[in-house]
Amino acid sequence: MRRNFQFIIHHSSFIILFHLAALGLTARLAHWPYLLVLIVLIAAIAPFNIYRHLVPPSPVRPVSPSLLSSLSSLLPIYAVTALRLAIALVARALCPSCSATLVVPEPFASILSFEWAAIFSLTLFIIHHSSFIIASAYQPRLATIALAALGLIWIAALYPRLIPAGVTAADPFAYVQMGIDLAAHGTPLHTFPLARLAFDFHLPVYPTLFVGYTIPRLPDGPSATVWPPGFSALLALAFKLAGERGLYWLNPVIACLSLAATYLLARCVFQLPPFFSVLAATLLLTSLEQTIRLSIPLADLATQLFTTLAIIAAFGPWKLEVGARKFEIWSSHTFRGPGLGLGVFSALAYLTRYTQLLLIPGLVIGRWLLVANDWRRAAGRWPRAKRLLFHSSLFHSSLFIVSFFIVALPDFAYRTVAFGSPFAFASGELAQFSLADVPAVTLRLLTDLAADFNVAVPFIIVGVIALLRRHHRLALALTLVLGPVILFHLPYHYLKLRDLLFIFPALCALAAFGAHAAVSSQWSDASGQKSGDSNHRSRFTLHAQRSLFIVHCSLFILLAFRFNAQLPFLDGFYTYGFLTAGQRAQIESIAALTPPDAIVAGSLNTGAVSLYAGRDTLRPGRLLQPGRNWSDDEFLAFVKAAGRPLYLLMDSEEMAAPAAALRARLTPIAELYLPYYYRDGSAANQLIPLYKVTLDEHLDQR
Repeated sequence: MRRNFQFIIHHSSFIILFHLAALGLTARLAHWPYLLVLIVLIAAIAPFNIYRHLVPPSPVRPVSPSLLSSLSSLLPIYAVTALRLAIALVARALCPSCSATLVVPEPFASILSFEWAAIFSLTLFIIHHSSFIIASAYQPRLATIALAALGLIWIAALYPRLIPAGVTAADPFAYVQMGIDLAAHGTPLHTFPLARLAFDFHLPVYPTLFVGYTIPRLPDGPSATVWPPGFSALLALAFKLAGERGLYWLNPVIACLSLAATYLLARCVFQLPPFFSVLAATLLLTSLEQTIRLSIPLADLATQLFTTLAIIAAFGPWKLEVGARKFEIWSSHTFRGPGLGLGVFSALAYLTRYTQLLLIPGLVIGRWLLVANDWRRAAGRWPRAKRLLFHSSLFHSSLFIVSFFIVALPDFAYRTVAFGSPFAFASGELAQFSLADVPAVTLRLLTDLAADFNVAVPFIIVGVIALLRRHHRLALALTLVLGPVILFHLPYHYLKLRDLLFIFPALCALAAFGAHAAVSSQWSDASGQKSGDSNHRSRFTLHAQRSLFIVHCSLFILLAFRFNAQLPFLDGFYTYGFLTAGQRAQIESIAALTPPDAIVAGSLNTGAVSLYAGRDTLRPGRLLQPGRNWSDDEFLAFVKAAGRPLYLLMDSEEMAAPAAALRARLTPIAELYLPYYYRDGSAANQLIPLYKVTLDEHLDQR
């Protein structure tokens, strides 16, 4: 007995010394104060030890963790320390002259982060000890609350940093301008003062418009954009409620609603437990593409939200009750049947992006697939069911059609005024569709999806397989809904991942479904229910619940990699159309640098100059929109006819040719730190000169 006790003492002492040495090495390499590391470790251990001494073990909380398992949660940070040390030693051996100290080269230094390893280890430590002091029945609920709380904290920390001070470029600015015009004038159409001058001199009108606006039908008439007006209506409402800041806060709010819709999709359609439904929403929260797109006012998130709600309205869990004189049919807790919800949300999805009209056949057919068997069973048990089902189907079909057309009616009126017909569309992008581009576009799309979902990809694959095996009708219904829209986009040469952002909630729900399938199959296979030993079943139940809690919480570690990818956003952010407060101030300064009647010629920043500096603008370049602009002679003719002070903002490669065509003296008056646009459509923030144009005398003689 004494020998065993001495062995335990020596064994425990060895474990403690090992951890102290490992923590000391980690603290030295990470440049952390060793005393602070010990204080944090003691602060993490103390509450659990105090609780275990105050509360005796019970059948609900049977045992305490051993010293070995207690500190095993620190192994992730030890692994990072060992890997960093090994990589640094190899790098130093390969290049002794590169550094006299142990330096971990990139990208290993960023991937093997001490900070995140410490967070992982501390999280695992708390999870492991919590599983021994929290009753098994409450552990899944605690994991759900913890995951939801983590998401809310991340939203509060990140989203305010993604709000732009202004917008520029093509569609981000155009949507904002449409929203302001709709709020101020009751129409998303915009009037361009310089367009009348181009009409009068029989010159192309397009350079006098913002990118994305169409040529007005009348010389003094307003111009429409090529984009649907649905999202601009939401922007107008936000502008009315919260002023200009409402324009930039709208998408973060919609992103939060999309997270809630993703939870409902996983809960109501995929019928997942609360934890895995929150996991689906968290996967969407940690999507880089989702995070980038919520920072600027584009219609992608609104399309995503309304598409997801339409799927929930169509495929939500309906129940059938058959009684002697009673037959009831209802949908989710929110919608009393699919007709109204399906009609409204599918119409809103259509108003934000016209291609979402392709969802409707799949929604209707998929709804029928999911309820057909239940209806047959009900009809077999109750003779009057067929007639009631027919009446119910007719009622909800009528409700769907009427609600869809009522919500979509303003769009028909808008296109009649803007384009002369309710069936006319302004987008010219169909010319960019080609079947020859399908293989390359598909490969690029799959690559981008794999990069964005990263650690969730295996769970998506497992989720697809599990859905096909367990709920093949739901799998077919979702394919019929999302498949046609995806297939329609594949021939589009310039397809971007954001164009298919509406499929992200379904993919996140599939990943959560796969995670749930993997976990549930593991415990169902080893359930031991065949054993007649009730004590064995009780012990297994406690062990399984605690282990399941640990597995649930271990998913936090996988999510941490996705959270880690978003950390740079906390220090600064830029994407297409995004203006920081400093950049907006630079554009506003143009009002002080130019007279009120000045014309500023530029490229994709001209919309922002008009909105924030209040100056009329031109776009004389010919690279970003070839074939729709002025020749050099036409540009000179317009400048001569305008007779107003002219300034050049050199914000793109395409501005070099107009500057040369003027044959004028360019006087630099400022350098502005703004987005600079390249021929391929990409942009980078850099100093851009603003020139005052002094026309040569011979210009009048050309």
